[in-house]
Amino acid sequence: MLSVLSQDYMHIEYLIIDGDSSDGTPARAHEVAARFPERQVKIVSERDGGIADAMNKGVRLAGGEIIAHLNAGDRYINKTVISRIVNSYQTTAWRWAVATSIVVDKYGRTGHVYRPDPDYRILLKKNCIPHQSTFLVRDIFDKYGLFRVEMKQAMDYEFWLRIVFRGGERYQVLPFATTYFLEGGRSARIL
Repeated sequence: MLSVLSQDYMHIEYLIIDGDSSDGTPARAHEVAARFPERQVKIVSERDGGIADAMNKGVRLAGGEIIAHLNAGDRYINKTVISRIVNSYQTTAWRWAVATSIVVDKYGRTGHVYRPDPDYRILLKKNCIPHQSTFLVRDIFDKYGLFRVEMKQAMDYEFWLRIVFRGGERYQVLPFATTYFLEGGRSARIL
């Protein structure tokens, strides 16, 4: 939360979607948000149908022009990330942009660097797009739909394939890193 709330770009609508946690997460989120009264924060804590459902809920509730998703444990690398994204968007008018994400372990030690590949043929072979470093204009969701809730993993990968190969939308690879991605999430487990 702090990595979003401490951004130097002030016009952020921050939606926190919690799956009705019983561990005190909503209360802690309200406490942290209260320290930033100048920020527009909405916390929704209710049962959902998993990660894709939560991500879709955020898309439906969002009012902004650019949409991004961060999961629990992921964070922006510094306070200028969103201002750099907005500047890039205003300068080049991309519709979909992807930046580098740096994988960290639970102790904050950096490991693998997850760089998006500009070669669309690579996307057919593997997911080379880190969703926590992906920024999309709102109408992409209007045009191509939302994440498939029946998918418990790879819902982002299926969405990228749908946009690129069904819709012909090309992503802009940004020349900088935007996030630290906490290793060991759901996609790291075999179900």
